[in-house]
Amino acid sequence: MENFIYHAPTKVLFGKGTENEVGNLLAEYKAKMVLVHYGGNSAVKSAKAIGFGLANDGDVWDFFEKIRVPQACLPIGCVLTIAAAGSEMSPVTVVTNEDGWLKRSCNNGLCYLKFAITNPELTLTLPPYQVASGAVDIFMHTLERWFDNGRTSTELTDAFAIGLMKTVMRQCACFER
Repeated sequence: MENFIYHAPTKVLFGKGTENEVGNLLAEYKAKMVLVHYGGNSAVKSAKAIGFGLANDGDVWDFFEKIRVPQACLPIGCVLTIAAAGSEMSPVTVVTNEDGWLKRSCNNGLCYLKFAITNPELTLTLPPYQVASGAVDIFMHTLERWFDNGRTSTELTDAFAIGLMKTVMRQCACFER
């Protein structure tokens, strides 16, 4: 048996029409102003990095180069419109510095999202390339556990992982028709 701590402070709303709850959630968190961040290039302009940048003095890239540690992060919520991002449940943010195309991560519990809204219907209009990218991302993160040198056999989580990958393959096959 391995000891572990599971910490998931993000409030997740899942299901049809959940995006209509944004106003209620903002009121719950007493939001007075909102910065709406959307679009492509998430690896270049990550919302968590914006939260760090606005709440701390200096160059936000310092956090990704491990020169400084963030002391604060503005509250962040999201409405997911792409499958397999995973960022909504983790304390990690990844950005790419266009000066040299350096990709770095920052792992800090201050950037856990306050809420994440997940309505799978919002992903139905994604182009096939994005669906395939999401499927590959799910596979890679699921397979990572088998290539960990410190890994011990865990029958239950192995079964979850195998079931997840079978489900992704079955669902992606639907898009080929």
